[in-house]
Amino acid sequence: MDITVRRNAFGRQVDSFETDLAVPILGNDPFHAVFIRARIIEAVGPGVEMLARLPDGRPVAARQGPLLATAFHPELTRDPRLHRFFVERIAGQSHDKTARPASEFPNHGHVPPPHPNERQTPA
Repeated sequence: MDITVRRNAFGRQVDSFETDLAVPILGNDPFHAVFIRARIIEAVGPGVEMLARLPDGRPVAARQGPLLATAFHPELTRDPRLHRFFVERIAGQSHDKTARPASEFPNHGHVPPPHPNERQTPA
């Protein structure tokens, strides 16, 4: 991927944080993002699309062709939208005509129970 990142851009692990991000490709609802010793995207080349930014404007998610990069950990939340987007995008670009969309898999849409340390938000 044609990007330049800076490691540990927010400081040490004790400086980790969580925030809600606008990620238009995922719809109107914000995506709760967990940043742990996170990188920041400092520069992008041609053909790279920015997908999300922090409220201060710093980019934290991008894609280029089939590649997807995030500065946060989407696997640490109960929100499957980013993973679903990635799987469906890859399946759609497959040259293998037997590839199935994510919605055909038995656990599609399944939300795992929260991790004991995960912050709970009202539904």
